[in-house]
Amino acid sequence: MKKNLTPILVALGIFAVIVFVVFALTRPTSDTSESSDSSTTVNPTAEQQKQIVSGANRKGPANAKVVVTEFGDFQCPACGEFEKELKASILPKYANNIGFVFKHLPLSQIHNNALSAAYASEAAANQGKFWEMHDKLYAAQTEWSELPDPQSKYEAYASTIGLNVNKFKADMKSSAVKARVTADNKLADALKLPGTPSFFVNGVFVTANTVAELSNAIDKALAQ
Repeated sequence: MKKNLTPILVALGIFAVIVFVVFALTRPTSDTSESSDSSTTVNPTAEQQKQIVSGANRKGPANAKVVVTEFGDFQCPACGEFEKELKASILPKYANNIGFVFKHLPLSQIHNNALSAAYASEAAANQGKFWEMHDKLYAAQTEWSELPDPQSKYEAYASTIGLNVNKFKADMKSSAVKARVTADNKLADALKLPGTPSFFVNGVFVTANTVAELSNAIDKALAQ
């Protein structure tokens, strides 16, 4: 019996090793959708480039030679940190030379309040205060991002920035507001963006894991 058992155990051991190797090679990788992958290549079509550089949520000179577009998520911590650097360095430095467009990419699968925050910003846009709500949502990100229901916070922010709160509440539920967020999200899906924040300079995807990398891309575009 012992003579027969040994080769069986050896065979089982070999089989276990094979199963482990196959599993290791084929199992899906962990979710890294919140941060951009520097190895990702995004090649928008000519029509997609037009959509990327256009949008109602834009600031800067109308005739700017360079347009920077961010696809962001208000609940994304990486976006929140990048936003601080954008306000401190990029936007002041290039204020007279670039247009800046914000588009929505709420990662609802990992950020429960990202979609409602996007609606809040677009409801504020209906009263001409998208950027005020944009800035408030990022500045107060830790206040609302993990709440079971952040609606009261959104309404408080709306009041703080001088909105008609009743109109704001109605607009958050409106099909027009939801459609604008959905349109941005569909464009991001079509582009297969690696995560948030994702940046484009004149419709060309740039690897910008740091503000310095984004600044370099802007400088190159301005020099052309």
